[in-house]
Amino acid sequence: MCFRAKIAFITAVGFIAISGQQALARDPVVCDYGKNGTFESAERYRVFRLHERSDLYKYFDENCDGKISDKERAAYNSWLNEDVDIEVQLFEQRQRAGVTTPTPDQTIPPVRQAGGWRKPAIILRETYDDMRIFSEPQKRKDAKGALFSYANDREVGNAIWTAKGVLAMPFSWSNPNPTEGTFNPSLAGFAFTPLVGFNRVGNSNRAIGQRNNVDILSLGGGGEVALGNIFDETTTHHFKGRAAYVTSFAGEQRSWNAVAEYQPYTAFPSGLNLSAPSPFLFPYWNIVFSPTLRLHYAEKERGSTDPLFDERDNVLRAGSSASVSVYTDQGDGVPVPKWLQRAMFSVSYNWLQDVQTRKNYGYLNTGLTFALDDKGDVALKISYEKGRIEETGQPIDLAKVGITIRQ
Repeated sequence: MCFRAKIAFITAVGFIAISGQQALARDPVVCDYGKNGTFESAERYRVFRLHERSDLYKYFDENCDGKISDKERAAYNSWLNEDVDIEVQLFEQRQRAGVTTPTPDQTIPPVRQAGGWRKPAIILRETYDDMRIFSEPQKRKDAKGALFSYANDREVGNAIWTAKGVLAMPFSWSNPNPTEGTFNPSLAGFAFTPLVGFNRVGNSNRAIGQRNNVDILSLGGGGEVALGNIFDETTTHHFKGRAAYVTSFAGEQRSWNAVAEYQPYTAFPSGLNLSAPSPFLFPYWNIVFSPTLRLHYAEKERGSTDPLFDERDNVLRAGSSASVSVYTDQGDGVPVPKWLQRAMFSVSYNWLQDVQTRKNYGYLNTGLTFALDDKGDVALKISYEKGRIEETGQPIDLAKVGITIRQ
């Protein structure tokens, strides 16, 4: 291309681009979505999303109703055609100047196949039930972190501190080629992990401490196998097991135990799911209902004084547990106050019955958590637990305000 042709080309391109920008300059439609910085309804939020994702709505939905009239659509088509015409003029100028325009790369990148081994990560939770080592090994809104608290009762001269949690590092594998169809069982995945559990309640007042101190340190491991499509394609059946050796923090031998569990996970298109989030009463609210069947065997170590072994040295119990968590969606576009997005309410109840004596063991645990950071890894928690501790059978009736830490 000669020098004069280059100058003419650059001048023409610049003139077309500048005139095109001036002709096509258009301000977005300004809509009223609500008052006090919150969306007034789900319909206004829907309109906001339409304007955010589409130029058709962003620039031409003049009455902000989320519906495009024939007049608005015609105006958009005219605006779009003008924009394309300018691009075509630029293309013709390049072509006349001998400048080629390459076609875009339309090669579809290969889709990364899901499944396989997942990178292990350290997990810190309040209980093993919050682990979900195969299905959800990473952070979740409905997972509760390890709880640490301190209180000082000046009336009786007693300081109380508590620490409760489970530490794990799961190794999990999910099937990259699961089978499809009903009554066509397949292995969805499996996982295994080392476990360190701790539950400590300390009282500075010795008289109170003799009745209420809790001193449990357990070392062991757990595993989980998930099977899909046994009856239908919406339910995955998780079979879990774990074993632990229970001691005190001072190393005093107490017992060992083994636990077997079954928990279903569903993905229904509507209605209440099991062990997975479901819509709850209002838009952007979620509920997670998690039922579990449980078999628990424990055997006493020499010298143990745990109430679980008052009648004999080994105990086999069967029962179930259920937990419920309620929380809202999170994000800048969610029409729920930010402070409420950080809150979560949870309640769980575990019930076991001695298969020989028919003695019942119940345990209730409730909590209201308020996240102190955006991810919810550090939170303030008000909790109450009452019943008998699973590992030892020791009674507990304790309200706490503390800090939870989740990894």
